[in-house]
Amino acid sequence: AQSYWEAYWNAIWNCSYFISRIGTANVDSESDRQRWKAEAHVLRAYYYMLLLRLYGPTLPIEDTPYNMADDFSGLTPASITDLTDFILSDCDSAINTDHYQCRAAARHQGGCLGDQVARDALCGQSVI
Repeated sequence: AQSYWEAYWNAIWNCSYFISRIGTANVDSESDRQRWKAEAHVLRAYYYMLLLRLYGPTLPIEDTPYNMADDFSGLTPASITDLTDFILSDCDSAINTDHYQCRAAARHQGGCLGDQVARDALCGQSVI
């Protein structure tokens, strides 16, 4: 069984990989491409928020997919401010596109995952 740490880092890697490749992928519709990219940004922010809640500010910021052959010795934990800014930046990347379907919900109802992630990151109460 995977630990939360492993499962969430795998999910972050998958989102980062998707974001890095979707720009050149063969997709039928540009609006689909933009929507999927926005959703990947929100999911990555969500998994970062979960890790931050569970483990506190012990996380590096990894926004590009890595290979297992990479040298991880230089990774250092980011500050709580940098982590929160990164989470909010991912949410902004999603909300600022016209193709993100939760855009209206995020503005009016607070019913969108991106909105919830941003609110939790700003509050910071469950982080420490």
